Amino acid sequence: MPIKLPNLAENQAIRLIACGSIEGKEKSLRNWLNQRRAMISSYTAGKHTYFVRCGTGGFSGHFHLECASPKAFVFQPKRTATRKDIDAVTQRVLGLPITVRVSCYFVVPIASLAATGIIRTLSADTTAAGVSMKLTAGTLALTGSPIQNIRWQLEDDASFVKIGVVSIRKRILAEDYLLEAHQWSRSLFDVMILAQEGRKND
Repeated sequence: MPIKLPNLAENQAIRLIACGSIEGKEKSLRNWLNQRRAMISSYTAGKHTYFVRCGTGGFSGHFHLECASPKAFVFQPKRTATRKDIDAVTQRVLGLPITVRVSCYFVVPIASLAATGIIRTLSADTTAAGVSMKLTAGTLALTGSPIQNIRWQLEDDASFVKIGVVSIRKRILAEDYLLEAHQWSRSLFDVMILAQEGRKND
């Protein structure tokens, strides 16, 4: 079975990126992974249609999987492959160890963030010398946390903010690889951004 693709709407995400390096030592596998691939297709999960991108090559052991809602793009990506093409690639790497950077993006009302939290505080209007200003985007680096950094950007409708949580993990590529990454990211988002109890995650 190939790697399963998530229903992003289940966790209110708009984009999930898993980009990493596979640690397999077999020469034929290394040569295969070093071939440049950049395939884009679409898939349906629940009542939603998403884009999926799969890539290899560019650096040693590179394996990239990305799922995104159409809302994540100004211009919709062009499909260059079928879902079966992508499944054939993901199926080949099952069972292999990977060091992966997981980035998951959510769009939420800024009012849902704690009033004294850093993102909402930085996004507030301030005035100095008669000039009004506020930060509209930023990156926060963290230490001592499962999250490497938090990226945020106010949407065109300033009442909403796009927030990305980025973490680096060592995993084994399995059928539920992306589903687990999706759930893990939402748990981190709940705890670190919304200050809520994390959703259950193994």
